Amino acid sequence: MKYNGVSFIDSSPMYGNAEQIIGTLTGIPYFSDSFFYATKVWTTGKNEGIRQMDSPFKKMQRTIMDSMQIHNLADWKTHLKTLKDRKQEGKLNTGALHTILIPCIPNSNVSSKKNKLISFNSTIPSSPEMPKNHC
Repeated sequence: MKYNGVSFIDSSPMYGNAEQIIGTLTGIPYFSDSFFYATKVWTTGKNEGIRQMDSPFKKMQRTIMDSMQIHNLADWKTHLKTLKDRKQEGKLNTGALHTILIPCIPNSNVSSKKNKLISFNSTIPSSPEMPKNHC
């Protein structure tokens, strides 16, 4: 479903109190299932990552998050396991790595077929301005 043409909501802890506002505006049962909800984790460390991944559920008034993105590969190897756990628990539909550095990820370690969780989002697929040693 769409509401006024919008069906995808993308947020992040980096966006101030956006997750809380989204929860307030879309928490009404009539609206709550009308959107695809996505947010991000962008911290380091397992415990801080878990805290940051769990927080949007309460703020956005969700029991299931449609997508959780690891922003700019921040501690992605650590957070990938937590995303898999959340998916297995039924709390997450999909996880994603969101970065401009997609070429830096070795395919053998995070391939979609292997993990059955990951999608890749790249804001800048390959930028000529990016230094050759950016990985």
